[in-house]
Amino acid sequence: MRLPALGETMEMGTIIAWHKAEGDEVAVGDALYEVENEKSAIVVEAMGPGLLARIVAPVSTEVRVGEVVAVMAEVGSMPTPGEIAQLLARESHAGAPASAPAPAGPAPAPKQEKSQKRAKERIRAMPKARALAKSMGVDLAGVQGTGRAGIITPDDVEAAAAASAPAGPRVKQRRPLRGYPRAMAAAMARNWTEIPHFSQTLLVSAHPLIARRRALQADGMQVSLNDLMVAAVAQACTEVPEANAALAGKAVIVYDEVNVAVGVDTPHGLAAPVVQGADRMGLEELSAEIRRLADAARRRRLTFEDIGGATITTSNLGPAGVDFGTPIISLNTAATIYFGTMADRPMVVDGQVVAGPTCHVSGAFDHRVVDGATGARFLRALGAVLESE
Repeated sequence: MRLPALGETMEMGTIIAWHKAEGDEVAVGDALYEVENEKSAIVVEAMGPGLLARIVAPVSTEVRVGEVVAVMAEVGSMPTPGEIAQLLARESHAGAPASAPAPAGPAPAPKQEKSQKRAKERIRAMPKARALAKSMGVDLAGVQGTGRAGIITPDDVEAAAAASAPAGPRVKQRRPLRGYPRAMAAAMARNWTEIPHFSQTLLVSAHPLIARRRALQADGMQVSLNDLMVAAVAQACTEVPEANAALAGKAVIVYDEVNVAVGVDTPHGLAAPVVQGADRMGLEELSAEIRRLADAARRRRLTFEDIGGATITTSNLGPAGVDFGTPIISLNTAATIYFGTMADRPMVVDGQVVAGPTCHVSGAFDHRVVDGATGARFLRALGAVLESE
């Protein structure tokens, strides 16, 4: 069983839980394990019946897409440890890169070769620690291992590198990037460097939005301001579809549906589940779907369908008291819309300066797909929806 690609841009994942133990029988649809990528934690279900013979990637293991996470067998035919070892050895050999030809020059003497091999074997280190030490120029012979039975871990290598670095500011805390934070950091760096961003900001009156929510609540509908914002973005996409688009190779594609990724703050970090077909939903259905997705994100129960296929992204940091910002665009989309806090600000009404609730709406656009005029048209359309009575 290999780690599947659970997102359009997923390259690695971290196993955070196993729901089955070695020797357990598995039925179609059973939850097998949870993996964390740059968007969220996802439960991977069994595609067919079988027996979980061996867990290859235990909890906290980082795995590349396509790498083996477990060995499955037919029910009633548990393989022996030797058979499992042979299978994994074949898989490892099949996935190993072809070795490069040896450089010209005299071969080391057999005694020297054996001595180097024995010295290497005496230093007990995790494979990732060895790779990290090589990339950082750290001699493992001088590293004290803190793992089980004194084995050297990647953290030990990083600590040794930090100890040998030139004196600098004192470090209060060292927090290794693993799992979701590491995947998110890689995705954000890639998106920021690969996508040419430009941003625009519009100040809108929030009074109509607040009044609309109060009226809906008076009629018994549980709806949030964020729900109304997401609905407004979906409607604006139907009016200016050029913003509901993406770059695909040498072509610009305009999506035929509006799938809105909604930023959700969770105890595990920011998640961005997707409201599929938001343009075809009524407000009550859309509100219920956002609540379902937010709850699943906080409980780490999002499925692949819940996080894939976004055509545009929204982020509402108004509750955090932030006025406006310049968000980062997600891959395979051309726009991210950022809503700031609603606050009383000076505004002109009938020639008079009065205080009224307003909100900054910022849009970050991919300049390869959306030009400045199109971005402005989209923000004006969005502002008109938000300010409509």
